[in-house]
Amino acid sequence: MLQISFKRVKPGKVDKLRTWMRELKDRREEIFASFEQEGVRSEKAWLLEDDDGYVLVYAIEAEDLEQARRVYAESTLPIDLEHRAIQRDTLGKRVEPELLLDLTVDDMECDAPSDHIYSTGAHLRLRKPLMEDAPLRHKWFADPQVTRYLPLAGKDELPIEDIRDYLEMVTDSNRPVFDVSIELLDGVTIGSASYRDVVDGESAELSIVLGEAKARGRGLGREAMELMLDYGFDEMKLKHVWLVVRADNDVAVALFESLGFETAEVLEDAVVIDDVSYAKLRMELKSKDWKKGQTS
Repeated sequence: MLQISFKRVKPGKVDKLRTWMRELKDRREEIFASFEQEGVRSEKAWLLEDDDGYVLVYAIEAEDLEQARRVYAESTLPIDLEHRAIQRDTLGKRVEPELLLDLTVDDMECDAPSDHIYSTGAHLRLRKPLMEDAPLRHKWFADPQVTRYLPLAGKDELPIEDIRDYLEMVTDSNRPVFDVSIELLDGVTIGSASYRDVVDGESAELSIVLGEAKARGRGLGREAMELMLDYGFDEMKLKHVWLVVRADNDVAVALFESLGFETAEVLEDAVVIDDVSYAKLRMELKSKDWKKGQTS
């Protein structure tokens, strides 16, 4: 039997809520043990939007309704939730619902969350992408500021179905693409990165996106690039990494050059936007040059 609640969340509390839900997932073994004692089958949470803002949908499934109600009443959230009226028929129509938490007894044999961490730095970590990342990535790739220098050129967005298909592909053990989600050490996801066209032990194309506006201008792009390069050269044993960047993306070009990338090819008139042609640069970095730069 299910006990479901709808509670309004203040916009300024959303990130704290996401972080808390991430911490719950990291405590999954402890939570599953309590599930067994309390007769709980699952605990789930979604973040939705209506015309008035954010809404948390929180559900507990137990062996009977009274048990579900009792467990729900004893659960605590780290934020104050409002009890203003919610028009349930409008929920989820503005933005795809974001799955914050999905703990069920059927998942007890899943890998521990630590197994999903590829690399950790001073402020960031690279983790395995999850299907629940789809709404965030959909939001980023609908933001003209994020896609300005990407093929979308700030003019279009990716359908969330395409993003889900991509995530399903890259989370497969035989994935042809190495993709990661970039998150702060407090669990807030701020971007993604990938190696495409991977030739084992030889080369791969690197790409990176910081989707959250608050993550920009803080040196996090550099740290994410450094983590990706370390992983590519040390763990994937790549001999060289390459990337393609718009020539007029001065900030990105400067970052890549500071990391040791050199321009291997200039692709003139590579893209046309609003009848204006732009060049792209194909930049490369060799493993020996990266490691030399790290020790100098």
